[in-house]
Amino acid sequence: MRCDIREPYILKAMGQAFSQVVTDKGYIGEYERQDIADRIVAGASAGETSVERLVAFAIAGPGLND
Repeated sequence: MRCDIREPYILKAMGQAFSQVVTDKGYIGEYERQDIADRIVAGASAGETSVERLVAFAIAGPGLND
C-alpha cells in the first residue's frame, strides 16, 4: 500500500513523536529524526492511520529513549 507523506495524520504523528523525544531527552539528532520519520511512513504504508499508534511505534525503537 502506498501513502502520501503530506497526509495530515502523518505530519501530526511526526510532530508529536519529535516533540516527545525532545521533551524526554532535550534534543533530537538527525539520525533519530530520520528514523522516526521512516518508522511513521512504514506504519502508514502498512495501513495504520491512528496518530497515537504511529507515534508509539515510532518512538518505541531502540536507541530513541536512551
